[in-house]
Amino acid sequence: MYCPICGRPSYRQETETKYSCSRCGYVFFQNVAAAVAVFIRHDDEILFTVRGREPARGMLDLPGGFVDPGEGLEEAAARELMEELGLAAGELRYLFSLPNEYPYRNVLYYTTDAFFEVKIRERPDFVLSDEIESWRWASPVLVSSDEIGLRSVRYGVERYCRAFPA
Repeated sequence: MYCPICGRPSYRQETETKYSCSRCGYVFFQNVAAAVAVFIRHDDEILFTVRGREPARGMLDLPGGFVDPGEGLEEAAARELMEELGLAAGELRYLFSLPNEYPYRNVLYYTTDAFFEVKIRERPDFVLSDEIESWRWASPVLVSSDEIGLRSVRYGVERYCRAFPA
């Protein structure tokens, strides 16, 4: 591999997460990225979004995304709800986290996804970003895991159904 700093073919993977260049000494660690996902609950249903972009375009998802630098998990969840749905978050409750692999443009990113829940009294009208194709309210126990595009969200929905039954 070629070093991204000196351009020489002296860049090697030392461990699963550590890369280095024997020529210029550059070291890179592929650390895990933080991401958030939110269960928006109305009565016995949750809001599923339909992904408008790859990976898993056209598949079900939960609203959420990557945590920005300098941002806490709760801030990221609230920002993502506003960006993707035009929804003010309300009271977010942290539930659990799960590891994930996020393939994007031929690069595999490792993430830790933090799941939150927000309960709402009325179903709002959403203003969708271009990341979201559409949405669907459904009882999570009636949604097939085959319809959910990302692995951690599939596992998250399964865990949510076990731990927080209607």
